[in-house]
Amino acid sequence: MASNAQLVAMSDLRARYKLRVPDAIHIGTALVYGATAFITNDLNLRCVTELEILVLTDFASPIT
Repeated sequence: MASNAQLVAMSDLRARYKLRVPDAIHIGTALVYGATAFITNDLNLRCVTELEILVLTDFASPIT
């Protein structure tokens, strides 16, 4: 079950950035537990400024 801090973080992120519920849950939980970065494949999450958003395609080389 989510803590009150997680619920507040999730609802704040969802309202501020219009995130989908699963994204707000993941990022809100990461923030509550002190994460400084979040790894994803979703370029749209770069709008979140509370932690560093690392998009995998920025680090992966294309397969040739």
